[in-house]
Amino acid sequence: VSKSSEDDYDFGFFLIKVMVIEENPNKWGVSKIKYWANHKFGIVGVEFTFDDQSTAKYPVFMSAPS
Repeated sequence: VSKSSEDDYDFGFFLIKVMVIEENPNKWGVSKIKYWANHKFGIVGVEFTFDDQSTAKYPVFMSAPS
């Protein structure tokens, strides 16, 4: 959906550039899933939008080096 041109996403102690990807599964009460991804760190965040338009956003941190 979009790609940032400046470091604008908080990831731990860093500001990083990310791509935002949206998926519309329309299953199990979820109407939309939005992913934030970075070329170095992979997926760094996920947000679920439910059928009642409420949202839940989660950061994703990796514990092992890749």
